Amino acid sequence: MVPRKASILESISFSPATEKDYHWAFELKVAAEKQYIERIFGWDLELQKVLHQEKWSEGIPTKILWDDNPVGTYLLQEGETDYSFGRFFVLPELQNKGIGSFVLTSITQKLDEQSKDCRLCHLQGNPAGNLYKRFGFQCQKEDSEFIYLKRSPKKIENEQYEVQYQID
Repeated sequence: MVPRKASILESISFSPATEKDYHWAFELKVAAEKQYIERIFGWDLELQKVLHQEKWSEGIPTKILWDDNPVGTYLLQEGETDYSFGRFFVLPELQNKGIGSFVLTSITQKLDEQSKDCRLCHLQGNPAGNLYKRFGFQCQKEDSEFIYLKRSPKKIENEQYEVQYQID
C-alpha cells in the first residue's frame, strides 16, 4: 500500500549510498528508466551494467530514504563553476507523490544559496523533464536522444535588496 503524500514527505531523509547499495541502485535505475532507454536505444542489460559501473565510479549517489528505507537516488556533483545533477531515480510506485519535488526543493535552495548554476540531461520522453522545468531548469539544447537543461540560481530576496541598495 502506498501511503498518503503528506506522510511520505514527513518521513523523507537522505543518506550517502555505499558500495553495499550498488546492486540496489542498479535495480532502481532499471525500474525507473528502462522504458525510456528501451524506447530510444533498445535494451541491452550487459551494456546497462557497464554504464552503471562507469557512472558509479564517477561518483556514488545519495540515497533518498522514506522511513529509513531506500526509495530513490540522486547525485549532485560540484564542478569549478557549476553543479551537475543526475542519477535521479524514485521507485515507480512512489513517483508522483511529491518526493521528486521535495528533493529538487532541497537541491535548488542549496544552489540559490551558493549562487551556482546546475546542469542535467534526461532522456527524451522522460516525464521528469516537466518536473525539472517547474524548478526553473531551461532547455539549452536537445537531440533525438537527450534534452540538456540548465538552471541559474534565483536571487535570494535579501540579496536582491542589498544589490539594489548598493547601485542606488
